[in-house]
Amino acid sequence: VSTQSTWGLSEMESSSLSLPLQVEQLFTFAMNYKKVEAISESCLPVSLKIASAYRCKHIVLDHVVSPEAHMQILDAIKLSKDIVTLSLRNCQLTNLEASCVAECIKGNNALRSLNLCGNEFSLEGMRTLFEAIKTSKSMRVLNLANNKISDEEYKLMAADINKTTLSALCLDDSYAERGFVDFAEALKTNTTLQLLSIVHGSIDQYIAELGNLLKENTTLKTLLLSTNHIDENGGAAIGMGLKYNRGLKYIDLSCNNLEDEGIVHIANGVMDNTTLESLNLGYHSVQKEGMKKIGEMLTKNKTLKNLILSGNRLGYQTLAPEVLFPLRDSLKFNTTLQSLDLSWNYLEDEHGKILVEILHVNSTIKEINLDDNSFSPAILAEIKSLLSARANRALKKI
Repeated sequence: VSTQSTWGLSEMESSSLSLPLQVEQLFTFAMNYKKVEAISESCLPVSLKIASAYRCKHIVLDHVVSPEAHMQILDAIKLSKDIVTLSLRNCQLTNLEASCVAECIKGNNALRSLNLCGNEFSLEGMRTLFEAIKTSKSMRVLNLANNKISDEEYKLMAADINKTTLSALCLDDSYAERGFVDFAEALKTNTTLQLLSIVHGSIDQYIAELGNLLKENTTLKTLLLSTNHIDENGGAAIGMGLKYNRGLKYIDLSCNNLEDEGIVHIANGVMDNTTLESLNLGYHSVQKEGMKKIGEMLTKNKTLKNLILSGNRLGYQTLAPEVLFPLRDSLKFNTTLQSLDLSWNYLEDEHGKILVEILHVNSTIKEINLDDNSFSPAILAEIKSLLSARANRALKKI
């Protein structure tokens, strides 16, 4: 055991539970299911009390599935007033244990981050948790991923979300129900939430509500919507939302079904957006029309710094190198884009020559990700040399 920022009990033998007296501060207490069976349940609260005595800041008890252990753990945690992070991921917590977690929240004014991923709470358990979260003045981050959130639970969150201090909420792998409409409506007037993650959430049927949310919400900074079956109609809704949004900094739309028509809608929205800095359009099989509109977007938009176009098969045999011409033509005049991701695109030397041409006329791009393409060493060396030269110039200015 040391005073490093991480310490895993799972890496220790069960005979080494006691802490040396010379330890001044234990930052993290971590245990996972791999060694739980080797440690008697009576040792769990004892070790947690020791961690509490040393004012442990972070408690990680993922994959602990014993109900008896849960109650002892939570009783011990309630003794601490210093916990900043509590992770009980994939612990199969019941409603009774949700009540204990709620008591931990109410009794700790330092707790900022709570990870309850993969516990599949019932409506009663979720209601108990949110009643406690509403009373907390410190809670900022809540992870409810993979909890199979029901229609009624979305409605519950809709009623309570604006009464919390949460700034980040993760709802990944929680398939959207009808109550998501109420939840999106509530977020229109939310003034604290800055990050919302709904990865693999099947929200495609409610995407219009998210588009309307973007039109009115000015607090949200990061929106993660990867892998949601969003098609061209969803692209139209999100694109219109981005057109009027005045707060978002980063949106991830990768691995959806936008195709060219959806990409056109998104690009049209970003053209008029004045806050967005990072856009992920990876893995959409973008074709010539989509690239043409992206080029137009880069000509008109004045805030975008990072563009991700990975996995779009831009060098596929049905597309000529001219598919990159819109990038070449727009980046001659663009003075804001700093990072471009073109990895996994089947690009070859003919495409590389176009990138070299871009770098000769554009002086603001600092990074290009070209992983997993088919460039020759000579082309890669030339691109690297051009990027290195501008990095050296920047260092000299500093």
